[in-house]
Amino acid sequence: MPSIKVLPKQLANQIAAGEVVERPASVVKELLENAVDAKGTHILCEIKNAGKQLIRIRDNGIGIVRDELPLALAPHATSKISTVEDLNAIVTLGFRGEALASIASVSKLTLSSKTKEQEHGYCVRVEGPEQNPVVEPFAHPEGTTVDVAELFFNTPARRRFLKSDRTEFLRIKDIFTRVALAHPDIGFELISDSKSVVRVSPSKVENGIDLRRTATLLGADFSSGGISVICEDPAIQIEGMMLEPPKETDAVSEQIYLFLNGRPIADKLVTHALKEAFFEVLGKTLPIRCVLYFSVDPSEVDVNVHPRKDEVRFHNSSLIHDLIVDNIVLALRKYGIGPDNQLNDVSAVSHVSSFDIDSKDLPAFPKGVSSFNRSDSLVLKNSNFLNSDSVINNNTSDNVKNYSDYLDKVIQSSAFYQDSVKSSSLANKNFVSESFSQLKTEYADNLAVLDSVADDTLLVRYRGKFFLLNINNLKRKKLSLEFSRSVISSELKTVKLTLPFTLVTDEIFVKALKTAENAVKKCGFVLKLYKTKVEIIQIPEMMKGCQLAEYAAKALKLICASFKSIEDDQIPVQLSDLMALTDSSLIDVNSVLESVDSFETSSKDPEVMAELNFEKIIRIQRYGNEK
Repeated sequence: MPSIKVLPKQLANQIAAGEVVERPASVVKELLENAVDAKGTHILCEIKNAGKQLIRIRDNGIGIVRDELPLALAPHATSKISTVEDLNAIVTLGFRGEALASIASVSKLTLSSKTKEQEHGYCVRVEGPEQNPVVEPFAHPEGTTVDVAELFFNTPARRRFLKSDRTEFLRIKDIFTRVALAHPDIGFELISDSKSVVRVSPSKVENGIDLRRTATLLGADFSSGGISVICEDPAIQIEGMMLEPPKETDAVSEQIYLFLNGRPIADKLVTHALKEAFFEVLGKTLPIRCVLYFSVDPSEVDVNVHPRKDEVRFHNSSLIHDLIVDNIVLALRKYGIGPDNQLNDVSAVSHVSSFDIDSKDLPAFPKGVSSFNRSDSLVLKNSNFLNSDSVINNNTSDNVKNYSDYLDKVIQSSAFYQDSVKSSSLANKNFVSESFSQLKTEYADNLAVLDSVADDTLLVRYRGKFFLLNINNLKRKKLSLEFSRSVISSELKTVKLTLPFTLVTDEIFVKALKTAENAVKKCGFVLKLYKTKVEIIQIPEMMKGCQLAEYAAKALKLICASFKSIEDDQIPVQLSDLMALTDSSLIDVNSVLESVDSFETSSKDPEVMAELNFEKIIRIQRYGNEK
């Protein structure tokens, strides 16, 4: 049996090169990423014979100092990370320190560079795995140039596996395009066999996608706005565009360009989320064409899971997947895509709220509440419990609409309560349904839970009368009150965003925010103001996980409109109600009910509790709906 031994350095480098350097496009990718990390404003990529003869990448970045040029070619030598902790939050494209060493082991490589502090440039030249770099003076502008000549000159078997020049060129162009799209703030140029193929300048568009630049890189189809995608969730920010789904008869190829924190990716989870969203809306699979930019806290994603670094692992993959699906579905439906375009179907887009502070149709008590029928109203007039032909109290607002869906369940359950109703009080028995068996029967202020009528609605007895109690709205009212009290007492809990959330606005709104600066801070927001945009740095803790794009601007506008009142500890109800709506935490029914000291106010709030005429319900059950 052969003995175990340490491989020679040259052989180890060539094995490593096999992982990093598959073809000329692999070299272009690694060198372009190094150029981007060098913080240049213009990057030139020049190739000859599809990269087989020459690959040259030049940038005008910070450069490499003379003494570090040989070290740059050494395996696992890098300036981008230094500790194990750095791997947990990688912010550069490169970080392993093996690209140059691997490329140099299978090519004739020249590395030349000049820093701002040096009077002139220097270079090192190496050929193959036996690297003995010698630093030489070299005329060079500020920045770095890497020349890779005769790729695989010392491994002819690898050269035989390369495809035709056209195929290898198209792969290089695809890599170049993705890197150029990922960094719109940098100018890029691709030259092939002394001919300029693509040239784009740094984008001057401050917000959104530079359509002209994108069309230059991807083609005329991307020259129009397409379907805009925006998500401002603390877990992930998404910005980009999609083209309309093609017709089934169109011969269109898929074009998916994804970028995470400035890194081109081809991640299976993100791609699956895209396809799932399109299938949910269209009901069929069609080619997807999109350019999407994702921003995630670097500590929440691991990019060190694949040699090519184009696959990543999200720490909270299920949340990221669902957020992508929901926001793509929302974008498609807003654009009118899909056979059943139901934008207002909240269940279809669970993470997105359609609440509008300018609308009078605030979320009402139960969904769809109105009279039982027009000829025989089920409303108790003047709270006259026994002398009425109605079931639901008439002092409800216009927002309380149709209760009929719930009445059927109440009527079915009424046999449990008939004897108690006749005596105007209920025996102290546990009538709680099995699904709510964990609830107590008695709470503060003698409120008794009798049954569950729906997922968010309970049948309760309070002071000898019967009510439907909406848990969602009770929680919202509670949170609204807590927000007001926290602002007044300066005890509002806040959270700092991992990445600032940007609002594009106008100079008038920015000026209003400056005027209301004290009120804005008092309400938990920390902002950075620009001429026509606002960066949100900190938000109230209760907004964590909500759709900032949906709520942030509305909250800030309310604050600006009432900043003097807020400074005087008079919090507008509309603002506190809006903030309560942003809370996305799960509801613990017991904790919500136990947190209420008295239900006196709630019983008079038609959005929380609606009074029932139980005598009427029982009569309907026994004799039908007779006048």
